[in-house]
Parts: sequence; C-alpha cells; structure tokens
Amino acid sequence: MKKIFKKKNNIVWTLLLAGVFVFGAMFYFVSGNEEQRESEEINKNSVEVETLKIEAKKFSREIAFSATADPYGKIEIYPETNARISAVYFKEGDYVKKGQSLISLETDPVLAENLRNAQKNLEIARQNLENTEKLQKQLKEDADGTPAEDSTKRSARLTVDSSEGQVKIAEGQVQLARSQMSKYVIKSPANGFIEHFNFKTGDLVMMNAPLAIVSNSQKMEVSSGLSEEEISQVNLAQTAEIYSDSFSEEKIIGKIYYLAKTADSASKKFPVKIEFDNPENRIKGGSVVRVKILTMEKEGAMVVPATAIFQEGDMQKIYTVRDSKVSIKTIKAEKIDEEEYCIKEGLEFGEEIVLNGNYELQEGEKILIRNK
Repeated sequence: MKKIFKKKNNIVWTLLLAGVFVFGAMFYFVSGNEEQRESEEINKNSVEVETLKIEAKKFSREIAFSATADPYGKIEIYPETNARISAVYFKEGDYVKKGQSLISLETDPVLAENLRNAQKNLEIARQNLENTEKLQKQLKEDADGTPAEDSTKRSARLTVDSSEGQVKIAEGQVQLARSQMSKYVIKSPANGFIEHFNFKTGDLVMMNAPLAIVSNSQKMEVSSGLSEEEISQVNLAQTAEIYSDSFSEEKIIGKIYYLAKTADSASKKFPVKIEFDNPENRIKGGSVVRVKILTMEKEGAMVVPATAIFQEGDMQKIYTVRDSKVSIKTIKAEKIDEEEYCIKEGLEFGEEIVLNGNYELQEGEKILIRNK
C-alpha cells in the first residue's frame, strides 16, 4: 500500500513539473513574439538612414580644367609687298633670332636702279665735298690778308657748305632707296621658332596673307573660361599649377595674367589666361595640359557631404542624431565643390549627422541607423 502511494506521488510531481515547463515555454514564446512584434513595428515605422560622425579634416578647394598650351606672344610674319620668293634661309621648326634674314623676294628692277643711282650720286657728292674742303684748306695756307683773298675764302666756305648739303641730300636718297628695297628681304621680328611656313622658292606671296609664325616657346600660355562663381575666387597674379602627361606628376608653376571683366557672349564664361616658363621647351605648342588653381586650403575643418545639407527658405539645415532621434539644426556652410561643404557655424566636432537631407524628417523622430 505504501509503495502504491509513493508511486502516485511521483507521478503527480512529474506532471506538475511538466506543466510548469510547458507554461514557462508558452510564456517565453508569447512574450518573445510580443517583443519581436514591437521591435518590428518600431523598425517598420522608422526611417533607415546612414550617419557620419564629424571629425576634423584638411581640405582644399581648387578649379581644375584642361587646356591647350600655346607659345606666349605668337607673331605672324607678313610681306610688305606682293612678290615671288627668290630665296629661303630657314626650315620650319628652326630657332631664329630677331633681325635674322628669313626670306628674299624678287626685287622691283626700278627700285634696284634707283638705289644704284642714289649710291652713285652719293659718291659724287662726297667727292665734291672732299675737293672743296681741300681747296678751302689751301686758301687758308696761302692767305696774305688782302680783301680779294678774304672774298675768295668766303666763296670757298660757301662752296663747302653747298657740298655738305648735297651729301646730306644724297644720303637721304640712298636711305629712301634702301628702305624701299628692304621690304624685299623679310627678317624675323623676334627670337623664337618658325611655325606654319608652307612656301618655297618661286611662290608668289601677298601682303594680306601671313608667311609664317614666330613663336617664343620659352614662355607658354593657356586660356580657358571660368564660371561667374569661379571667377570670383581668383585674382590677377595668382599662381596656378600646370601638369603635362609627358612628365608625370611634376608640376610647373604659372600665374594668371589676364582676367576678363565681362563674360563671353556665346559661352557665358569669363576668359582667363595663364602664363608659365618653359625654358627647356618641354611642353610643345598645341599640347594639352592640366591646370589647377588652388582657391582655398584649410586645416582642421568641419567638412560634410553636400547631400547632408538641405534648404528651408534661405536657411541651410542639417539632421543630427542622438539616441536614435533626429534633431534639426540651422547651420552656415560654404561650398568646397560639388560634393562637399565646410561648416562654419551650427555644429560641433563629434556630432553625428544624417548623410542625406532629403528624408523630410521631423524633430524628435525615431530613426534606424543602417551604416555600411
């Protein structure tokens, strides 16, 4: 009888423990599901965002563009008369000096004859002057002071003066004739390299058509156009960095020497010109170079993505995050480029911001941070 009772007690305890276990499991399952449902409900109603913690950063702002490099101060050479080429003293690409003869043209026979006659007249005038000067000297040596001799000396002096005048007239005629002949010899107007010469001996050249170009590639220039915003960030004599693919990342320093005050009517851009030295002729005329103009540089700046900032009227604003809740702050920010802004007022280092300002979030709204 005792054994039967003991057996029944064991069965009761076993059933009680099983019930407690089942109840506990059901409670855990129900409460767990409830918490999960609450979490899913919160997540369902929260906007997922990416955030960024603001840290000090160095940044620079620059204007960059590619442009064609050309010799600074190209000079076109024009003939002063229409004539055929009789001789050429250079090859295209040669380096020439200022005043060096480049081309001879077939001369006008009449002008050549005029020069020969003028030179002959000059020789005669000089000989006459020499003779009268000798006569005057002889008279001075033989003079005895009589009135007749004084008259003869005055006459000799007048003859010398006349001869001197004739020499000057003859010299002027020679100079004029040579000037007329000089246009048949074309000389280089400057030091530089000869470009775009496409003529040969016997070709007819015309006064209104350039013969060639002399370019000094020891100094080069690049030209481009800047927007209204960009032109306000640069100044005359400001430095620029010039890069060429022909010598890797090595840079040449140039400077801005021209800034237009008005925009080009077609492109709506403001023309800018930059000059730089090219002493070893490393950059060839017509080659494309890359140009960088540094307009701002700052250490320890507060830099944020442009996408984080949004406008409300004329105010710049940004979303900050604390304890998964949104706070909207008014800021002052300066544009660095199309991708970044520098914060000047309204934020502190260490704050966390939402990377995209297009969510239309509300003050205090719960968010779900999903950073990559």
